Amino acid sequence: QSFVFSYCILERADLQDAGLYKAKLSGTNLQVINLKGASLQCADLKNTNLRSAGLEGVDFYGADLSGANLQSVGLDGANLTGANLQYADLRNANLRNTMIYKTDLRGADLRGANLEGANFEGANLEGANILKI
Repeated sequence: QSFVFSYCILERADLQDAGLYKAKLSGTNLQVINLKGASLQCADLKNTNLRSAGLEGVDFYGADLSGANLQSVGLDGANLTGANLQYADLRNANLRNTMIYKTDLRGADLRGANLEGANFEGANLEGANILKI
């Protein structure tokens, strides 16, 4: 069973360490939310606003974050393995030590992102904007 929160406003909520496997959060406003350590495996986060959210250590394995606003988020140590981040806005995001293995980043905007220690093995960066990193 999965949680359905599509097109809701959960701005500034504290969902630290929450288990949200296959949650449906597409189009939701999650600005400044605390999801540190949460599990969002296979979640639907298409076109979600996560600007300035705390996402350190979050497990996004297989999640769909296509078109999501991830500007200035903290993703330090997060798992984005197999996630879909097509056309996601990751400007000025902290992706330090993030697992980005086999992640789809086609057309994503990574300008100004901290990519120190991130593992991009097998990631698709076709058309991604990675200037000024």
